[in-house]
Amino acid sequence: MMLPPRINLWRDYARRRWGEPVGKIILSTGVPCPHREHGGCSYCWPESFRPYYLQPDRTFEEQLEMGHTYLRQLKIRCFLAGFQQETASAGDWPLLAQRFQTVLKDPACLGLILSTRPDYLSAEFLQRLEALADAWRNKVVVLELGLQTANDKVLAALNRGHTTADFMAAAALVRSHPRFELGAHLMLGLPGETLEDMRHSVEMAIAAGVHHLKLHHLQIVKNTPLARQYSRKPWPLPDADEYLEWLCTLLPEIPSTVVLHRLWSTCRPDLLVAPRWDMDPNRLYQRLAELLGARNIHQGDACLMVPA
Repeated sequence: MMLPPRINLWRDYARRRWGEPVGKIILSTGVPCPHREHGGCSYCWPESFRPYYLQPDRTFEEQLEMGHTYLRQLKIRCFLAGFQQETASAGDWPLLAQRFQTVLKDPACLGLILSTRPDYLSAEFLQRLEALADAWRNKVVVLELGLQTANDKVLAALNRGHTTADFMAAAALVRSHPRFELGAHLMLGLPGETLEDMRHSVEMAIAAGVHHLKLHHLQIVKNTPLARQYSRKPWPLPDADEYLEWLCTLLPEIPSTVVLHRLWSTCRPDLLVAPRWDMDPNRLYQRLAELLGARNIHQGDACLMVPA
């Protein structure tokens, strides 16, 4: 699963930054995403990406310890706490602060990754978070915003509930706090999108000044409005080879300083409708490495824009 240093993958970046392997423990604040009250995103079903240890009958501390246990099996000592389940900035501040402090006090915790929606990030939240994080100046805090696409029509069709302008405003808000690092999440192959749309999405994320980026392909998940739409009228979805071709086009346009936390998604097989690829993640990495090497492609080769 080793890629040559042609792209700036999270695992390699973490080893350079902290001098050892760094894992992630995925956690939840316990507060449901408030956008579900407005119908929710048409592709989203939380069970499809929930780690096995994030069960409602377990306390937050138990979930954290189970994450530790998993990393110990991999012989990984240090971690970042990834609050990517639900919307990490939603909820009452005292509860959120208690959750964040619990993990920041852990000696093995190197920091937080808080995944949230552009329309649920306020100046007040960031001020409180900065004050809280000041007690741990040596620990990183990443705010990851879900852009998904730079096409406002596609955002509306997915019932995302925010616009690209909301994303840029939220990104500027994060960038106004030098204490924080900015991340973004993009989905590739959304209904109605072209490769040019995907390139524009990458361009928007870079223009916003991201330090971290997650990319993944659209997966149609059971029990979602998008799955019902797909069952009524299926549309073409990329196979693994086509998706890797997209990455070969997009990666050169991403500055080499941007850290890539994800390149594809891995939904639970029992919940996945489509696309069903015949490559597991290890084979995907191997095939991508082969393509990048054969074409002498590096992340940032064609980049005309450098994050501020």
